[in-house]
Amino acid sequence: MTISYKSAVCVVLAACLAFMLNKDVFLVTLSDLYKAYIPHAFIIGQIVMTKSELSEYNGSANKGLYLAIVGHVFDVTKGERHYAPGKGYGFFSGKDASRAYVTGDFTDEGLIDDVTGLTPSQFVDLFEWKKFYDNNYKFVGLVAGNFYNLNGEPKVAWHQFNEGVLKGHEEKKISEKENQLYPSCNSEWNQNAGSRVWCSERSGGVKRDWTGVPRIYYKPGSVSTRCACVRTSGTSADSLDSNNGDLGDPNFQIYEGCDPLADSCDIPNET
Repeated sequence: MTISYKSAVCVVLAACLAFMLNKDVFLVTLSDLYKAYIPHAFIIGQIVMTKSELSEYNGSANKGLYLAIVGHVFDVTKGERHYAPGKGYGFFSGKDASRAYVTGDFTDEGLIDDVTGLTPSQFVDLFEWKKFYDNNYKFVGLVAGNFYNLNGEPKVAWHQFNEGVLKGHEEKKISEKENQLYPSCNSEWNQNAGSRVWCSERSGGVKRDWTGVPRIYYKPGSVSTRCACVRTSGTSADSLDSNNGDLGDPNFQIYEGCDPLADSCDIPNET
C-alpha cells in the first residue's frame, strides 16, 4: 500500500519550512530528511505489516528476524548473534519497542511503541537509533501501530516524534553554546576524601585562554545543577559586568567552605 500524496507533501513542506526559518538549529541533513521525515511507504511503495505479522519474525518460526523502530521495519537477520532469541537484543525482535531504546526498560511493559512523555533529548536519541538501522540493515516496510495506520499514513505519534527531534536539536545547540560560555568543571571522587572539582583551560572540553573558578550553576528553568567554570575578570557572558567576569551572576553559587577565587574546591562526603 502507498501513503496518500497529500500527507507526504505536508510532511516535506513542514520540514523545509522549518529549515528555511531557522537554518542554525536545523541539524538534520537532507539524507536524514529523506530517510526519516518522509514515510518509506510513499517513497518506494513498501508494505505495511500488522503487529501480528511482525511478531512472526522474532526468530522462533524460521522466518528471519525483523524489528521496528518508530514504525519502520528492518530485517536484522544478519545480526542474529545480537537479535536471535536469547541473545543480548533478542527482546527487540518481532515488535516495535521504540520506547525501550531510550528508557532502558526492557520489561514487557517497557518494550512498547508508545513514546508519550519522552523528553526532546530522548527523541534525538531515538532518531539516532533509527539512523543506525537505516545505515546498517535492510528496510522492509512499515508496521501499523502507534506511528502509522494500515494505509501507511502517519499518525499523531509520528508527528510528535518529528517535533520532538527538532526541539531536541534546538536544545542541544543551545546547550553547546552555553557550555562554551560556562564550561563544565573537571571532577573526581574518592571514597574517603569525597569529591573535588576544578577548572583548567581545557575543562569541559572547551579550549580557552582563561581558567575560571568552580561554581554551582543553577540554570534558570532547570531543577538540576552542575559545576561550571566562570570568569573572574573581564566582561561577563551577559555583558552586564565588565570588571568581575561572571562572579556577580546570582545563578552561580560558591561551594561551601571553598575560597571564592580558588580554581579547585573539595567537597567532603555527606555524613
